[in-house]
Amino acid sequence: MKNPLGHWETERPPAKYRMRHLLAIFQKGRCAICAKNLKRDLRPAVDHDHATGEIRGLLCLRCNQTLGHVERYRKDPKPFDFYLDNTPVSQMKAGEDYVGP
Repeated sequence: MKNPLGHWETERPPAKYRMRHLLAIFQKGRCAICAKNLKRDLRPAVDHDHATGEIRGLLCLRCNQTLGHVERYRKDPKPFDFYLDNTPVSQMKAGEDYVGP
């Protein structure tokens, strides 16, 4: 079966890219998060769990980068919660002193 990303014309891609090839077919050439057509993406990412190394799926570059940030701060979302509850502009409008992290 031809890879939906269009990278290989043969049924057996190089071993290095076999999982990417299989995922591209399984995911119908789309990002597993936003469904963007990965053929248009310059570098579709093979997403993996950084703790275990286990491959999870193919993502577009934007979703892969966003997922990295989400995973990093999932354990401690306090900096984001604090910022959203106390934006500098809201503090300025209220005439308050800046309270940052």
